[in-house]
Amino acid sequence: MEDQGDAGRGGILAPSPQSEAVTHDMGELSLHPSQRLPPLNERKNVLQLRLQQRRTREQLVDQGIMPPLKSPAVFHEQIRSLERARATQLRLKRARLADDLNEKIAQRPGPMELVEKNILPVDSSLKEAIIDGQMQFDRTLDEPIDDDSGDAFSPEQPASHESQGSAASPVDIRNME
Repeated sequence: MEDQGDAGRGGILAPSPQSEAVTHDMGELSLHPSQRLPPLNERKNVLQLRLQQRRTREQLVDQGIMPPLKSPAVFHEQIRSLERARATQLRLKRARLADDLNEKIAQRPGPMELVEKNILPVDSSLKEAIIDGQMQFDRTLDEPIDDDSGDAFSPEQPASHESQGSAASPVDIRNME
């Protein structure tokens, strides 16, 4: 064990199979002159142009890419992580609201159920056929609609059901004749 430590300090290391593979891969990626690379002057010009076009430190600070010079980098990272967490929370909240809305839309009553509960106005003969069960329809809700739950959103109804029956509708008048 001591021999390897001394050899490591002296700079002499025995290559392992893994390090040989890495060296081979790095050799392929190195910047040895080859025919497929553009000439050195052209590469220098491209590099110079890119250096001139890069954003300034102030621009990078404004965009939140680099920390400001006056504040520690840890503080900058903490702010960025809080912003990411806030954005994630906002996305989750939007998804939750969308799911809730879709669930409520799926559970809302259909038009025939609204007619049956006197929420949608229709011709009285059609209404009676629906209430008596002569007209069949598929219910959208498994449980019945609570009359009290929709009072705030229902259109204005006459004070009592007797007052509805006492006034003859135009259809009833035609049926009497």
